[in-house]
Amino acid sequence: MKRKEIAPDTILAIEIARSGVRWAEPGDLDIEHIPESITHGVEGRGVHVIFADGAVWFLRADVPLDELKKFFTIEGAKRYHREQALRPYALWVSGH
Repeated sequence: MKRKEIAPDTILAIEIARSGVRWAEPGDLDIEHIPESITHGVEGRGVHVIFADGAVWFLRADVPLDELKKFFTIEGAKRYHREQALRPYALWVSGH
């Protein structure tokens, strides 16, 4: 079986407020049922995301959920470019 290569722009982790999951416990999201409020993060100002290449970005709360969701799958991350779609909403970027 051939392994899929993870695109560097794939979001591997995202902070979620009031998820009911302990911070160090792994958990999966059903990307078909993600609430708009996910973009507000823990403090309401935005959300931290970690990409497959190790970069960490803090995105403003007004990042459109549809833009963010593009990078939740390997296929989406290969098709779209985070610099074009998400950089306008980035308050800070760490790493790549």
